[in-house]
Amino acid sequence: MTVTIDQAMRGAMRYADNEVIPHLPGGKGIGAGIMLALIMEGSREKILALRENPAVKMMQIFDDAGNIDLDKLYNAARPRFENKLTVSVPLLGDMRFDQNDVDKLYRYIQEA
Repeated sequence: MTVTIDQAMRGAMRYADNEVIPHLPGGKGIGAGIMLALIMEGSREKILALRENPAVKMMQIFDDAGNIDLDKLYNAARPRFENKLTVSVPLLGDMRFDQNDVDKLYRYIQEA
């Protein structure tokens, strides 16, 4: 399944709004919501610019129109989260993700 960058961004935003931010303590949740809204502004152009990065080109996840091969990305990422993986998120600290989180994000992007 291929998705547009806009669809991927909407899905990621919904995932954060529904699955991450509500579980953060008050101030961090508010800060995370503001930070995410600001990051999303102008992100489309930044993501499109990534297509020219040699490492991203080698992954072959973008087509010529700038769409993302969501299945290819999901199938490569999911096995890496077999055990909970700690990811350091700026301003929020360490967060733990597993395959269930990857599955949820995948669904949010599909439905966006």
